[in-house]
Amino acid sequence: MHKAGIPLPNDQVNADDVKAVQAMSEKLWKMDLAEQRVALAVLISLCDCIVWWTQRHK
Repeated sequence: MHKAGIPLPNDQVNADDVKAVQAMSEKLWKMDLAEQRVALAVLISLCDCIVWWTQRHK
């Protein structure tokens, strides 16, 4: 996403650390709405590809 000009927060977060998860969530929600939508579209596409390849190899 950085190459596309959309910087994503990428802090190390431990799933057991509730405050760190909340802080990362706040950073993501503070992103510009258009950037959020692009990042979500890329993530959805990646997940779709992973599912497709997983099913293809079974």
